[in-house]
Amino acid sequence: MYRVAVVCAAVALAACFTDVNVGTTKSCKEELSSRPCNDTSAPPAVDWGSCGSDGVCTCIPGAVLGTNGRCHPAPAASCDASICLNPSPSCTPGRDQECNEDLAMSALAGDCGPDGRCTCGAGFETGPDGRCRPQGSLCRADAGGLPTFADGGAPAAAGSCEGVSCAFAGACSADDAGVVSCTSTAPVAGCFPAPSCGVVECGAGCRCLDADAGACTCPPPDRCAPGMDSTCNDEVMAGTAGRCSRPDGGQAVCTCDDGFALNPATSLCRQAFVSQPLESGPVGSLAVAAAPAQGKVGVAYLVANALDAGFEVRYREVTASGVGASQPVDTVALDFGVALAFDSAGEPKVAYLGGGNDGSLFWPNSDAVMASRVGGNFVRQVVATQGNQTVCGNPVSDRGFLVGVHPALGVEGATTYFSWRDVHDGQFPQQDFAAADVEAAVATGSGATFECVKAGGNDKGAWGAHGRMAMAGGQPALVFDALPGAVSGTGQNVSFTRRSAAGTWSALRTFTAGQVEGGPSLAYDATTGFVVAWQDGPSVVAVSSADGTTWGTPAPVATGLPGTGPDVAMHPTTRLPSLAVETAGGLRVFTAAPGLAGWTGQTVTVDTGLRPKLAYLPDGKRVLAWVDATGALRLSVER
Repeated sequence: MYRVAVVCAAVALAACFTDVNVGTTKSCKEELSSRPCNDTSAPPAVDWGSCGSDGVCTCIPGAVLGTNGRCHPAPAASCDASICLNPSPSCTPGRDQECNEDLAMSALAGDCGPDGRCTCGAGFETGPDGRCRPQGSLCRADAGGLPTFADGGAPAAAGSCEGVSCAFAGACSADDAGVVSCTSTAPVAGCFPAPSCGVVECGAGCRCLDADAGACTCPPPDRCAPGMDSTCNDEVMAGTAGRCSRPDGGQAVCTCDDGFALNPATSLCRQAFVSQPLESGPVGSLAVAAAPAQGKVGVAYLVANALDAGFEVRYREVTASGVGASQPVDTVALDFGVALAFDSAGEPKVAYLGGGNDGSLFWPNSDAVMASRVGGNFVRQVVATQGNQTVCGNPVSDRGFLVGVHPALGVEGATTYFSWRDVHDGQFPQQDFAAADVEAAVATGSGATFECVKAGGNDKGAWGAHGRMAMAGGQPALVFDALPGAVSGTGQNVSFTRRSAAGTWSALRTFTAGQVEGGPSLAYDATTGFVVAWQDGPSVVAVSSADGTTWGTPAPVATGLPGTGPDVAMHPTTRLPSLAVETAGGLRVFTAAPGLAGWTGQTVTVDTGLRPKLAYLPDGKRVLAWVDATGALRLSVER
């Protein structure tokens, strides 16, 4: 008696793969193609990889990265006998449910091993796609683990060949002990119709890769069950996170709903952002900044102090590993803005209205204060106390004591740029608020010099409200709005200026806006240039300039809720801006297409997200700080 000896080395299967490393070549853009990671040689009916937010392709099991950073089927490889029974990776390690051939079955039919192959449990056996189905559905194996015959789902009687179908048209026989086996000769090359034991056939959906070598290539298994959208959920939830379909008639894949994104490890949908509370509140002003070289984002904010009705200035850090503890910066009586920047060593600097009252009965804080973290603690420095420290050249401007309102910060090397709104005595509509100046300190290790950015004493432009700063080519640029009749509130119009290396500030470029909600925002990238965004009533608009001199036309991006305002930040690798906006549907992030030719929105949370601030971690993950409807500070980090 002879048995079929199916040796995998004789029939090389391309489905025998090793783990595929994630490449570093940035080669894809999700919005450009339905298969952005497919190499030109890859069969188009299968999505051979997923495009990450950083533009890098992650190949599925059974695919490899080409030299262009895109994915194609792995070349043929030899298999050993242990893989022969389970010819291709068919599951995601740790997700045992994927080993069920029937994805709708609730019980687990097998375990997914670290190599992406299923080990079937008692009562189940391996199907042709490597997943598990009830025992008896396919074939039996001899004591050596080699497939020998199938029984069509019904046990064969001892010593009988009834119901037995042999591979490769072989003959069935039974020995004197009643052991049934097949006698035939296994072909040594070629791709063959499926024998009953389902071992060396190309199988459904597979194709012959190399007839001479006897190698097949098969598309990856379905990632979900069409008609059952819940199989796209990567997390336990009440609803569904995506839609399961066969976009090209091939592999079933998930398309994620708004607010969800594909997990590259599972190809299923999970929440795009993870949110958590930081402070119970009520929280006032807040600011964020990134320190790319140190891999972190900082959050500075003011939270109401229930003991004395003042505010505590606090700071936290966010890294890829989590959120740090709250650090005290200072205690103040008033909240008129906060600014944050990092020095070259990655240490934070926080600016705010603090210090003493300088003899005022109405302003317990009236100074421009900056706190720098040194040795793990914040050291405070009063930078300016009087309006005449900065000379703007007219008697209405060069007076008063209320400086430090609406601060903005930027750092270049050992130099810190600190700007604020000077509202003089902080009392009268014309001589104080309409005549407000924009002033700046240029601080080095040897002290600070003061510069008049824009004087308001003569023109009564009410300049300098809600200032925001960005560093560009080693020098600061600044945006602010105008606010007649008050220290703080809803402003109007948006102005841009930048400092030259000679220490002069450019003439204002002012954009007309009737009701600037929450102030303007500014970001800069050497490739994209400047992007300024603001909310005029309900309409959120953005405008860009490559050089800060020639500007485009402000264009609408989204509709925001009154009383909040957008925040803009640049992606560290795509160099494209994103805007955080509180909308009627919750907090959303809008990402620009190249040239700001259109924006694509994504929901961060359906909760109310007031005063959002946005920054990027070095890997391109977005970090948002925002205040919810109860006044609590919350943080959302992209996954």
